[in-house]
Amino acid sequence: VIEFEAKQKERVAYIVVDPARRYQSMEGFGFALTGGSAEHLTKMSPFARQEILQEMFDPAEGVGFNYIRLTLGASDLNSFVFSYDDMPEGKEDFKLKNFSLSQDLKDVVPIMYEILGINPRIKKAEMSEEANSEKTAIRFMQNTL
Repeated sequence: VIEFEAKQKERVAYIVVDPARRYQSMEGFGFALTGGSAEHLTKMSPFARQEILQEMFDPAEGVGFNYIRLTLGASDLNSFVFSYDDMPEGKEDFKLKNFSLSQDLKDVVPIMYEILGINPRIKKAEMSEEANSEKTAIRFMQNTL
C-alpha cells in the first residue's frame, strides 16, 4: 500500500563548489557540423557566414567553440538523403569502387576549412570506425583537414 500525503515534505538540495576537488577536466565545447548546417551556411552571403563563424569559433573575440564532430553521409538535417556510395536500385558495390565524398566537398569540407581558418586549434571528435566506408571517410577527413 502506498500512501500519498496531501502536503509533501520540504526537500532541500545543496550544491557545494569546492575548487580544491576535481573530478574531471573539460577540454572544450562544440557541436556537430552536419551537411544540413553546412548547406545553410553556404547559402548565406560570404560576409554573413564569416560573421557567424567568427562569433562561434574565434577564441579571442567570439564564443570560442573548439570541438567539431563531422557526420558521415547524410544526417537527419540534410535536405536530401545520400550515402558515400549511392548505387542505383538493385546494384551493389561491396568493394566501394564508387565511394565518393563529392557531396561533402560541396558544403561540409569548405565550411570546415573556413572554421579552421578562424580557429586552427579546433579538435575533431573521434567517431566510431564500424564500417569500412567510415574508416575511409575518417582517414580522408583527418588527412585533408
